[in-house]
Amino acid sequence: MTNANSTSINLDNIDGVILLDKSGSMGEPVGVGSNPKMIRWDAGKESIEAFAEELAAHDDDGITVVPFAGSFEIIDGVTPDTVGKVYDNHTPGGGTQLAAPLSAIVEKFLPAKKKVTKSGGFLGMGGTSKVEYERISPKKAVFVGILTDGAASDEAEVIRVIADASKRITSRRDFGILFIQVGNDPAATRFLDRVNNGLEGGVADFDIVAVTKLEDLEDMSCEQIITLAYTA
Repeated sequence: MTNANSTSINLDNIDGVILLDKSGSMGEPVGVGSNPKMIRWDAGKESIEAFAEELAAHDDDGITVVPFAGSFEIIDGVTPDTVGKVYDNHTPGGGTQLAAPLSAIVEKFLPAKKKVTKSGGFLGMGGTSKVEYERISPKKAVFVGILTDGAASDEAEVIRVIADASKRITSRRDFGILFIQVGNDPAATRFLDRVNNGLEGGVADFDIVAVTKLEDLEDMSCEQIITLAYTA
């Protein structure tokens, strides 16, 4: 896999996306960080508000927020003033099904154009066909932050979706995913480790995944957080 060759991030050229876990366990206390009694759901809200506010200085179109559990909703144009409305319309409940919302975001920002290559055969007969993507670079680099406190129920499919995204881009800097663990659930830690390492060995064309914990981001700027997705 290929690492980023530069640590410079231009916030004027970033499309920000936050996938927000709203599974039932997000209603429990964080248990770590400077405010361990804060509910995980509320901790996520504070983080998204801060993220949206900092990006708003560079892009007035807002960010994309995707609350997900057993189902999901893609909400574009979220600004610091409208994060509260997103939370008013969603509450923790249900399981953690991540593959479908993540796949929808990949399709939204990296629309697939497939090409079929053939090899072998004689006079057009027989041989094998291979489906690949015509790789693209989005107009803006895409940052996807995934706030989650638990292990996804569809781990293998999540890895497949991430690997698929890596085969659509031309550069490591086109699309970066940062998993942000909320709380200290050991199962979530193991899940994130497996997802991070599950892309090794040629599964993905680029290493587009990084993993961190919410409490480790408390004193970091938006630029520093986004940088993690492309360099960690």
